[in-house]
Amino acid sequence: MNPTTQSILLLTAYFGESSGGNHKPLSPTEWGRFASWLSKNGRNPEGLLHDTEDVLVGWKDKTITTERIQSLLGRSAALALSVERWERAGILVVTRGDANYPHRLKKRLSTFSPPLFFYCGNLKLMNSNAVAVIGSRNATTSDMEYAAFLGDEICGQGYSVISGGAKGIDEAAMLGALKCGGSAVGVLSNGLMHLVTSLKYREYLMSGSLLLISPYSPEASFNVGNAMGRNKYVYCMSDAAVVVASDKDKGGTWSGAVENLKKDWVPLWAKRNPDENSGVSELVKRGARWLPEKDMSISSLVMDTNNNRAESAMQGVQGSLSFDYIK
Repeated sequence: MNPTTQSILLLTAYFGESSGGNHKPLSPTEWGRFASWLSKNGRNPEGLLHDTEDVLVGWKDKTITTERIQSLLGRSAALALSVERWERAGILVVTRGDANYPHRLKKRLSTFSPPLFFYCGNLKLMNSNAVAVIGSRNATTSDMEYAAFLGDEICGQGYSVISGGAKGIDEAAMLGALKCGGSAVGVLSNGLMHLVTSLKYREYLMSGSLLLISPYSPEASFNVGNAMGRNKYVYCMSDAAVVVASDKDKGGTWSGAVENLKKDWVPLWAKRNPDENSGVSELVKRGARWLPEKDMSISSLVMDTNNNRAESAMQGVQGSLSFDYIK
């Protein structure tokens, strides 16, 4: 692990389920602010490991105090133990400065994108053409079957499936893609350590058709805030998104879809539902579009109807690929 990655981990990551110190690690927003200051002053995260006081000369911030930074950097023993556990499970780290970090995520969220991801599997899938499939954990059998069909259809037309990796619609869509020989990316809010060691996805991780990633500690337990925060990353790493089923006015699927409509990250589609009071019907009223029932063209789903052009995995990121650890 290079020194820059070590420094970013010490400043932004939780080790186990606790921070491992008296101060909370920096949030993505806080890290973006601090990293921007480092760059503007010709300094880098690596220097913090050797000459902390010199690097911090002139730094002033109400929440990111020098005491907090020094406390977080003092967790090297906890970091070493955690890295050993992660590597035994096959979990590695990619930071915003690495070439394989999601280009679309940096383009859409800039400094609000996570400073790092923990991952296991084929890292190249981070920047593949992808369609997000999203839905409730407590889905009906017919919705689960449709999610699996949709995963098969998406991979059959040359795209990857990306989802939150949760049980229900997410899992059904991922397995639908993987079982037909396609690829999938699961953006997890918790349980990465458990999932990479389970038999469910083992063969797909080993074959290179699956990538499991998380901006949170591999050992983190379920947290509502993390689950809600993870939603934006699923949308921003995709070319388009499909909501198979959603409650109305509540739940992670609903909040993530509404946020995407407000921010206009990617085109949002919904599986048709005759119930006008359903969550997906309300999403359509707010700007989503009904998914075609026949002769579905996945490439048409990624069509930006505002300017009538399709966005591919690499379109729109030219000029953004030079982003380093700052953005």
